[in-house]
Amino acid sequence: MSWFTETQEGVIVNVKAQPRSSKSGVDGLLGDALKVRIHSAPVDGKANKEIIDVLAEHFSLSKSQIEFKGGETSKTKRLLLRGKKGSEMSKLFASIAVALVATVANAGGWCYKVGECEAWQLKLTVDESKAALCKVGWPGRFVYPTVEPKCFYSESPVEGYDFIPGSNDVPPHRCVRPVHEVAVSAIGDGIYDLKREEIGYVVCGANEHPKLFVGESLEEVKNNDWNGFEQITLMDKTPDGKWRSKYPLALRYFRFDCKTRDVRFLSEVDRREPSVTYQAPNRRAAGIWRTAVETLRLCTRTFLLDGPKRDRLPWMGDFVVSCLANAYSFNDPEPCRRSLAAVGTPAWLGHVNGIGSYSLWWVVGHDLVQQKFPDARFLSLHYPRIKERVEAFDNYLDKRGYYAKNLQWNFLDWTDSKGGELKSETTLQVVYFAALKSAVNLARAVKDEASAAKWDQKAEALRAKLVAAGMDGTRHSRALAIVFDLVSGETAKKYAAEIAADDLPPTVTPYMSTMEVWALMKAGETKAAKRKFESVWGAMYDEGVNAFWEGFESAQKGNDRYEFYARPYGKSLCHAWSAGPAFLLPMFPALAAERN
Repeated sequence: MSWFTETQEGVIVNVKAQPRSSKSGVDGLLGDALKVRIHSAPVDGKANKEIIDVLAEHFSLSKSQIEFKGGETSKTKRLLLRGKKGSEMSKLFASIAVALVATVANAGGWCYKVGECEAWQLKLTVDESKAALCKVGWPGRFVYPTVEPKCFYSESPVEGYDFIPGSNDVPPHRCVRPVHEVAVSAIGDGIYDLKREEIGYVVCGANEHPKLFVGESLEEVKNNDWNGFEQITLMDKTPDGKWRSKYPLALRYFRFDCKTRDVRFLSEVDRREPSVTYQAPNRRAAGIWRTAVETLRLCTRTFLLDGPKRDRLPWMGDFVVSCLANAYSFNDPEPCRRSLAAVGTPAWLGHVNGIGSYSLWWVVGHDLVQQKFPDARFLSLHYPRIKERVEAFDNYLDKRGYYAKNLQWNFLDWTDSKGGELKSETTLQVVYFAALKSAVNLARAVKDEASAAKWDQKAEALRAKLVAAGMDGTRHSRALAIVFDLVSGETAKKYAAEIAADDLPPTVTPYMSTMEVWALMKAGETKAAKRKFESVWGAMYDEGVNAFWEGFESAQKGNDRYEFYARPYGKSLCHAWSAGPAFLLPMFPALAAERN
């Protein structure tokens, strides 16, 4: 049975609602019905009203075009989408299958969400997968996923699930990442030290089932309160009688609650040398660059991840920094391409990563990958999804033409070390401008001149409005306006001078600090750029870190420096958006600190 029925009036869709959800939106297919998450409880018709609101937004319809045709009081409901055609529904799902399988073919057999499991949150049967394979001329082989779809709806797959590339012959769930043994040092109080952060498996012998404690810091590994645990540290017994952590864990330190023997650590971290070298002018610059590269290394697996501990997923809020850091170190395009493909859901499903601003960064990311790793075939495969996304931006424009309507959640920067979020409409519009200009570049690359002209006209109209209105009271809007060439010449110098004066609220995340340093160097404010660079990465380097943290304030001491999101050890001590020096130092040689 299909999830929709075509009629003369339009399309009737089956809907299964999930009330009291933390966020609302269409959540793919569940059997023969569209799954819709809603905040409301099924009381006094509130849930039904919200279902109409959600469908109207996702299918670009007015509320008056949606009508209940049955099931108002049951779990499965039937709603008419007036004016829609069945071919639109079928084409939507078919395009996902073709794009998915085309990605497999392009990546030499790598795949995710195919077969009897969720595909970009959409059900594809084995037969549908095979049909899609035939459409793109692939020889009929396909592989299966290793990760549950829920990982796309939470902050991170805390269970340690991971995506692993398969091949034409071996599906991912049969693949195993290569591991190598790392030296383990006992440092007292039953604590073991790996000397630097690693990702992998703790192994030991024990006469009883050991309980494992892990940490990126000594303070974290000593914690006994389960409210402070950031990873699941279950231990399984192996066929040879040893105990091994069930999931790959990100840690530097670990300990047990019982007597153990033959303690080992098997690391999955790829320790190859960067393929691009940086000729540092002094030891300090070389050390900061190596630490940034180590940060990126730990955040690079199948995808470019936020972090190895808490954020083991690709998020577009980090992508510009991690992609550029990759280009100036390992120069490996595959994690970049996989990341863009993995989060590139259909526009009707909502925003990339569920965040309005991240949809913009996703388009910017595609343009950046084409600049650093040109691949006409990859772009041609993904351009239909890119075009769909850019066209969908219109659904979020207000009367001024600003990307500001029905966005639900945006993330630009923190306002403090506890996770307060920056609200800056102007900064968001600058990112929108960057996304439009990126879309123009991508359209021209595939010779879609009509779209390129249309989007360029929108970008220039937005530029005129933003320049006329001036920037708001943030350094973020000014920095991004310089980085993405919204302004140039004397205006860029003026904005850079305003940033350098330090009268504006600071950038807080190392991601936005990277943008600030980039803008200052680009506009010739070298002294201010060095000052900012030293206050972020120089300060961390002087603390002796092995990887750059998600956020850092040198004034914080003790356990306070590890707290985030009201979680005592929530802060990641290795985070991709902090890898900026990997490209900033080679890109701007004058930035290198003069201290030895």
